[in-house]
Amino acid sequence: MKLLSQATFNISHSFQLTSNRQIKRCQVLELIAAYFGFKSYATLKSNDPSEQIEIATRSDEVARKNCYE
Repeated sequence: MKLLSQATFNISHSFQLTSNRQIKRCQVLELIAAYFGFKSYATLKSNDPSEQIEIATRSDEVARKNCYE
């Protein structure tokens, strides 16, 4: 989870620098969960995400589709 925490911080910090707006880290976590095909961050935490992460990282199109569902 340390890697996820660092990624969340980096995304929220980059967003703040580029847009002059703040985004809550919990919102970033929800976005990351959606990107990997989960309905929520809670679902991501309660499951073994390795299969979904592998699929999403192999296909950016699949990962983007996950965010719109």
